[in-house]
Amino acid sequence: MLAGAGGIDIAMLIVAADEGVMPQTEEHLEILSLLDIRKGVIALTKTDMVDEEWLEMMKEEVREKMQGTFMEDAKIIPVSSYTGDGVPELQAELEEREYEISAGGGAAKIKIKICARRRVILSMRRLQWC
Repeated sequence: MLAGAGGIDIAMLIVAADEGVMPQTEEHLEILSLLDIRKGVIALTKTDMVDEEWLEMMKEEVREKMQGTFMEDAKIIPVSSYTGDGVPELQAELEEREYEISAGGGAAKIKIKICARRRVILSMRRLQWC
C-alpha cells in the first residue's frame, strides 16, 4: 500500500456495506494517518446488496470507527457500482475536494468513469505527474 504514497492530498476509504469495517480497513486508516493525510471521503459500497435498515446501521458503525481520526468528519457516500446509485454524489464530492486542494496550493486531478460492466474506476493523479 505504501508504494508511491508520497504527496497524497486526500484519501478515499472504501467500506463494503455488506461487510462493514474490517480489520484491514482499520489498518489502512492507521497507515493513512501515519502518512499525515488530513482530508478524506468514505465510499460505502455494495449498497444494492443490503436493505435500508442495514445501510443505516453500517453508516453508524463507520462513523463510530472514524471517531478520533482524520476521517471523523468525512462525508460518507453510499454507492452501488452495479446500479450506479451514489456515483454522481461521489463524483461531485471528489470534484469539490479537488477544488479545495487546488485552491489550497495543491494540484490534483481526479477522474471517475464507469466501465462497461458498471464498475466504478477512480484514479487520482497529481497534475505534475500527468
